[in-house]
Amino acid sequence: MKRIILFFLFPIILLAQEHLLISEVLVPSSSESEKAFIEIFNPTDGAVNLDSIYLANYNTYYELVNQTYSSTASHFLVKFPVAEIASKQTVLIAIDGSGVSDNYGKIADYEIKSTGPNITDMETVYVGGNPQFEFTRGMIVLFRWDGQSDLVTDIDYVPWGISAFSSYWMDKSGITIDGPDANTDADAYKDDKTKNQQQAWAVPSGGKSLARTGVTETDETSTGGNGYNGHNEATENWKQSFAGSIPSPGSFSENPGDGTGTATASPDTVIISQNSDIVFSMTGTADYTLASIKIIIPGAWQWTETSSDVLLDGTAFSGAAISVNGHEIDIDRAQLSDTQTGTITIKNITAPDEQGIYHFEVRTAVSGGVLTPIPQFPAVYVYKPLTIADIQ
Repeated sequence: MKRIILFFLFPIILLAQEHLLISEVLVPSSSESEKAFIEIFNPTDGAVNLDSIYLANYNTYYELVNQTYSSTASHFLVKFPVAEIASKQTVLIAIDGSGVSDNYGKIADYEIKSTGPNITDMETVYVGGNPQFEFTRGMIVLFRWDGQSDLVTDIDYVPWGISAFSSYWMDKSGITIDGPDANTDADAYKDDKTKNQQQAWAVPSGGKSLARTGVTETDETSTGGNGYNGHNEATENWKQSFAGSIPSPGSFSENPGDGTGTATASPDTVIISQNSDIVFSMTGTADYTLASIKIIIPGAWQWTETSSDVLLDGTAFSGAAISVNGHEIDIDRAQLSDTQTGTITIKNITAPDEQGIYHFEVRTAVSGGVLTPIPQFPAVYVYKPLTIADIQ
């Protein structure tokens, strides 16, 4: 998962925490394009308004000021609706909301293609006929524009691919542009780092995402650039500040180990309105010992909401404590790792009366950490058996 390297160089961390960060990007192969997502994280100490912030996956995004856009089918330039992102909050943007939900059990905060029910759509500025990431090369940029100025302000930027594909990356050096402000003077962008000198990752193999290893933007120049407070977003060394990771949409944490581990549900298929016991098998990792676990039961499921109907088994839970608040179950003082595993059984739980796939949200944290969603939520399929009447 995403390990956070905590440096004790306070000024460096302070610089990294001045603005929003792109914390994870999944660039899947074309055959799995529905899995693609972007995750942003607010490392600052206050909420940040999103209503003048945009997201684009092509390098002439700044021509937005003159209502000039790409014509490429895979490209998009979208704007966040009026909203804010709280301090230390993660926001998940899916290109295909249903695709992310089906594959990870996570409901995106926003989506671009408007495929997922009850997911807020990003505001469309330009969206091509087939918006997606190109697997071999590309970029994503988060930027701010006030609707009047000649220039946009970069917030964060992540390119990928080998240097042979650097023409697809960002470089506004030498660009002057006159936008919709009252005067007719063109303003000039400061120099970005030359495209073929940018330290980009090639796309990880094996279905992994690009995920930040911390909140420090390694080697990034904090003055003389086109970004927030003069940051030059093109100077970051992404080869150092990102790593190939198991995709974990919406699960960034500043605490190493938070959100790690896996959970599976058994049985994974039940009949509508069936009363049964659901067993969650929990496994941690070799790197971290998880002390806290939360399971959130979907609202359509019914149970007693008492700790007496939650059973713990296995060495991970030998000294653990259970607390229940409605449909939320909290396990504390656990010792979950790759070798100390265990099960959590919810007894006498009744399935919904509507057919569908129901995901159980699971969050984990190390001692002193923050409960964070695990990479993939366990799911139970609820179905209605065919009857003679159905067949007729």
